[in-house]
This record gives sequence, C-alpha cells and structure tokens, in this order.
Amino acid sequence: MEEIYANVESVKPLNSRSSAKPEGPRSSERFLQAAVLCLGLLSLFLLAGLIGLAVRYHNSVGGAAADLSSVKANLTERLQASDQQLSSVSEERDRLNASLTEKTKEVARLQSSNKTCPAGWRKFSCVCYLISTERASWERSRQNCRASGADLVIVDSYKEQEFITSMIKEQTWIGLNDIGQEGTWKWVDGTPLTQKYWGLPPDNGSGDPVWGEEDCASLVNGRETSKNWNDLSCTSPLQWICEKIIDVIAFQKFFCVSSLVFSLCSDLRRSGRRFLRAAVIGLGLLSVFLLAGLIGLAVCYHDSRFSCPTEERDRLNASLIEMKRFCPAGWRMFSSTCYHLSKATGSWEKGREECRDTGADLVVIDSAEEQTFLSNFTGGETTAWIGLTDKVEEKTWLWINGAPLSIQYWRSIQPDNGGGYKELGEEDCAHIITGGQNLKNWNDLSCKTSLQWICEKVLPSVA
Repeated sequence: MEEIYANVESVKPLNSRSSAKPEGPRSSERFLQAAVLCLGLLSLFLLAGLIGLAVRYHNSVGGAAADLSSVKANLTERLQASDQQLSSVSEERDRLNASLTEKTKEVARLQSSNKTCPAGWRKFSCVCYLISTERASWERSRQNCRASGADLVIVDSYKEQEFITSMIKEQTWIGLNDIGQEGTWKWVDGTPLTQKYWGLPPDNGSGDPVWGEEDCASLVNGRETSKNWNDLSCTSPLQWICEKIIDVIAFQKFFCVSSLVFSLCSDLRRSGRRFLRAAVIGLGLLSVFLLAGLIGLAVCYHDSRFSCPTEERDRLNASLIEMKRFCPAGWRMFSSTCYHLSKATGSWEKGREECRDTGADLVVIDSAEEQTFLSNFTGGETTAWIGLTDKVEEKTWLWINGAPLSIQYWRSIQPDNGGGYKELGEEDCAHIITGGQNLKNWNDLSCKTSLQWICEKVLPSVA
C-alpha cells in the first residue's frame, strides 16, 4: 500500500459577522462544547468501525493463506503422482513451490508495520530494489521479478536513475521495451516513456541480423548517468533490477492525524473558545479521514477476500497446464519446442532418419532467438547437422519442410561447395558449430561426412 501523508495546515477561523442580537459568551461556548462532544463521539464510532473491519480483514487474510496452502498441497500431490514423466521440469516445479511458500509468508507479513525491505533488497525512498546475481533474457528476468511480488524497475526520476546506476557493475535489464510497436517505448506498467537517458538513440541493431531485433532496454555500466541506456536483443542474457513498493499497515496512514488530535487536546486547557473552534475543525477533519480509511479498508477487505485467492488459483492452474507440456529425458526445451543433440555421429541422411524415428526431424532454424539458443546449446565447440540442403538444385538452399532460406547465418565466404577442391566432393548439406560466441556459424559440407545432429519436435498443445 502507498503511504499517505496528511499535511494539515493551520486553519484560520472565520470571524462571524455580528448579528443583530449577539449571543452571550456562555451560549457560544456551550455550543462549541456540544459540537466537540458530538464530533468526538463520531470519531470514536468511526475508529471502532475501522478497528472492527481491520480485525475482519486480518481474519480474511488468514483464510486466504489457508486457501493458498490448500492449493499448494493439491499441486504438490499432483506433481508427485507424475514425477517420472515430469522429471525434465522439476526445476520449474520447485520454483512454483517456492513461490507458494513466499506467498504464504507475504500474507503473514501484512500484520507487520515495519517499513523495511526484504533481505538482500536495497531501499530508496519508499521502494525496494534488488539486483540479480544471475543472468537471463529480458522476459525471463521479468518473470523472476514478478515471482517475488515485484517487476522490472521503472525509472521515473533522475534521482532514481542515479540510484540504480550506482547499483550495477555490468549491463543490466530495466523494465522498458518497444516489443508492442517498434519505436514506441513503454514501461512494464504500460506507461509511455517521458524521461529518457539514452546514450545514443536506439537503433534496433542498425539492421544487422547478427544483433536481431533490439526491443528491450538496459543500463550500461561505466557510462555517464544521464546517458547510459542502450537497446539490445531481448534474448541476451543480462542481470536485472527488480522494484517493489514497501508494505505498510493501514493504521500507519492515520498516525499523523492522531498526533494532530492529541496536540490539539493538549492546547485545550490554554486556548478557551478559540481552541474549541479549532477542535471542531480538527475533529471534523479526523472524522473525514477515519471515514475515508473505513471505506478504503472495506475495499481492500473485499479485494483480498474475493480476488486474490481466485487469481492465485488461476495462475497456479495455468502453470500446471503449462508443465504438462514436457520434453522427453535428454531433450531441452526452448519456446514450445524440444531439441536433442545426438551422441552418435553419421551422415546427414542417417541423422535425419534417426530424428524421424523419434517423431522429430532435423532442426529448422526460423528466428534469431532460435539461432542464439542453438549457438549456446553446448559448452564446448560441437559440429552438428541441421535440416538445410541444396541437393535438389545447387545454391538453392531449402529447409527439410520445403521452406526457402530467409534468415541465414553462414560463416565468412560460406557456402562454397568445397571451394573447387574435388577431393571434398559436393557440399550440399549444412551444419552448425555450437558453443561459440559468433552467431554466424553455419557451413556447408559433404552430406556423407560423419557428424552429430540436432533433432527438433514441437510439443503437442494441451486442451
């Protein structure tokens, strides 16, 4: 919840215009005392209502925690029942269980009034920030932030820009992208970009296919604070910064108002009728704030009782459905597709036959993201067949599904069909060299050469 600061300026009582028959001082004082008494009673009733609703809200949060615990137990049971089939996604299952545990702890923390950040987070103003120790794509970085109840950082002031710049030691993701429409940069909460700190205007990779579409923004360390943003391919693995607002119990929002009332009461002994008028105004303001707090807490109670458990169940059910789409043991998942690097070696034709025996085929690379994934498929340099050939017509390269070659990542001066050396034969099949930093890693080779191969198959959709 956001902190509310109530700044109450001194109120200058309006002098009543004298009437034809002015009332005596005792009559006026009695009226003011009665007004103070009535407003005081009203404030007490409102405060009692606020406390009652807060107690009920607390009990509701406890019920929500029990509901989430029930969902967690149900999910764990279902995961254990299919543990053998879901071995390849055990890491995702553990992340969901950890997320549920964190949600339960977060419900318990709503009772605490300490305005502090979780362990490992840094506080700036009323916001907590966390810089990751891992590296991931922009989308995966955002998922990690949201799993902890936060999101990628939104920079809306120069002071905040200075603060997060001081946190980084290498290039780091922020919550800014133009994925929706090229050139229209928006923050993760949907707000358009106003304050900009680009080093150079975003160039979307300058049209070079090596860099791909540069649709996500990052901070670059070592540059001037006001000019250290850069656009980059969203699949690049970087650190990231998460941001979330500190939780505060609703009663803290009225602390300063209560202090004002106590101060007014201490002055009552000295101010006489003048203070009685101020007391009427002060208690009136208190009544308004208490009524606003009562309404706000009622809305919060309604949302927590009816929205949060349902949304959490829906999210968990969606995650469980997604987890049913798993790759066989020894295969790796990217997007909605499974990939497998063979241990055996053989000709291009043998590699394709082996892939088709498993319900797959040699890999077809149709995006920069997939090329990046495959280029980092192995830790060391590995040469493997892919599903690209020009056996039908020389220099007309086609994928095994019949699609023509559109995006290409040939090495320098390749393909060269053996470079004119007859001993190399006709080089009509393509392979990839994984494990290196260069994305341009394709080469043509004789289809009879013995290499490993990469199989690819698309996961079936889950109803």
